[in-house]
Amino acid sequence: MSKPRDPILDFYCIKRSQKQMKTMPTVQLLFNFLFLFNLINSQTIPPHIIIAVTDDLGWNYPGYHNSAIKTPTLDFLATQRGVRLNNSYMYKYCSPSRGSLMTGRYPWKMASTRCNFIPSSIPEGIDLGYTFLPKHLAKANYYTSHIGKWHLGFHSTDYTPVARGFNESWGFLEGGEDHWSHKCGAGMAQCHTPGEPFHSTQNWDLWSQSSTNFPGGPLYGTNGTEGNDSTYSGYIFTNKAVNTIHNHNLFHGSNSNDSKPLFMYLALHNTHAPIEAPQRFIDLYNSSDIKKNTFNAMVSVVDETIKNVTDALKENQMWNNTLFIWTTDNGSPVQVGGSNHPLRGGKSTNWQGGVRVPTFITGGYLPKSMHGKTLTGLIHVSDWFATFSEIAGLGTDVPSSGPGVSDSISMWSYISGKQKTSPRTVLIHDHRMYTNASRNHNGDHCNGQVIFEKQGYDSLGAIRSDNYKLIIGNEYEASWFGQFSPNNTGTKPDLAAVACVDAPCFFDVEKDPGEHNNIANSHSDIVFRLWALFNESNTAHHPRITSPKRDVKGFCNAVLKYEGWVAPWLKNLN
Repeated sequence: MSKPRDPILDFYCIKRSQKQMKTMPTVQLLFNFLFLFNLINSQTIPPHIIIAVTDDLGWNYPGYHNSAIKTPTLDFLATQRGVRLNNSYMYKYCSPSRGSLMTGRYPWKMASTRCNFIPSSIPEGIDLGYTFLPKHLAKANYYTSHIGKWHLGFHSTDYTPVARGFNESWGFLEGGEDHWSHKCGAGMAQCHTPGEPFHSTQNWDLWSQSSTNFPGGPLYGTNGTEGNDSTYSGYIFTNKAVNTIHNHNLFHGSNSNDSKPLFMYLALHNTHAPIEAPQRFIDLYNSSDIKKNTFNAMVSVVDETIKNVTDALKENQMWNNTLFIWTTDNGSPVQVGGSNHPLRGGKSTNWQGGVRVPTFITGGYLPKSMHGKTLTGLIHVSDWFATFSEIAGLGTDVPSSGPGVSDSISMWSYISGKQKTSPRTVLIHDHRMYTNASRNHNGDHCNGQVIFEKQGYDSLGAIRSDNYKLIIGNEYEASWFGQFSPNNTGTKPDLAAVACVDAPCFFDVEKDPGEHNNIANSHSDIVFRLWALFNESNTAHHPRITSPKRDVKGFCNAVLKYEGWVAPWLKNLN
């Protein structure tokens, strides 16, 4: 990025002598002063911040990691117009990663680490005490927009996006749904809606709200059938994002009396199950494995989304003052579809395949000196809070509200090239202190966690310090699953493969990113040092051991009220 221009110097350059000023036409004088006003004003407005989070996309995608995948936009932005973050980490599954982004806390401090907020008929969400990122950015006059997946609680409208600080929200409330029909069964409740099968647990889920239309309501008419492009999630979320950018420039652009920077959280549903894509994208691939073609097609949909969104920013003269982040929320679930090759494990595990994600930053606000570079320092999802805060001019301190202290570290000096090394040297991937009673408290068998306690261990999880990673407790899916999993010709994923049973596992993940060689026996001094550091978090805030009881009656009452659409069902708690 070129050195910022000095408004005072600019004023001096356009200022004429007193005599010249007197003879200058009035129109020219007005033009000069308007030019000066717009220049100074544009430099005082923080950059637009767009973070696009792809769902369940593993390390082996996109195309700049795997030449078989057609993602020309992502490849160009990452390798030519952006900086790649080669050690970017999320939590091992959906909701905790998103909660960490919104709060600046480690994901394991979120209630969602217990069961990933499944079933969604459990009245639970991210603690209301936390100040969410959009509410914080509002202090810098940001207009904030959420589009796509929410998955952070919705049983009461207190937990919905606008109540947490967004000016507007347009997306689905649960954690996953059919891409065409927008039906979801995460509530695990049989709510009989007239006209629907009596034993169906499927309900439609798309909800819109804004600060002027709260709590909002279902997006009736957006539910379609397979092959209906007008309702495909990849299309409708893209269109909403593009329209939001156009409208923002119209009402809040640099020529507006109400000029504001834009913060957009674009939470894409691709490539989350079910594996579905429009035929024109499937036709880009010719593998004998139809499922693989369809999954690859979903990645290409993401690429087109990013093209359309970045094009809209450019068309609306916003790109030059935009910081654009593309990332994913966790690794691919190998039993469903995708690839984390050459990394070990997948979604729901603390192996690199579950938590290390492809990430890059681009946009006109990124210094040109960083284009094409790859940074290898540690960066965690919780760090985006402090990073965005600093960029917005709010400092690096994260609001202290809520039960857990901040874990966020601003990365802007590192990302912008002012600092040569990452300020983060330690990362606690996961730190669980549940009991086995937590798992079956509601009889739901808790989909994310596999084991909650182990005799002789205070807590379970994983910690990274510099190049070293320690995994504490049984870790499943302890295998490598190839270029695509599952597939028709290879062996099925061995999800039961387990490691680190008798003692913690220890890896040098810089030399051995695939975690093939457990070197714990030869580095016992470092193992015990990291284990002790890990156990220091035993006194940190952790979510309650058991979740609230399911409220199927309340959940279904809301579904029936809205004629088959998922909705908040409890009175506000505030």
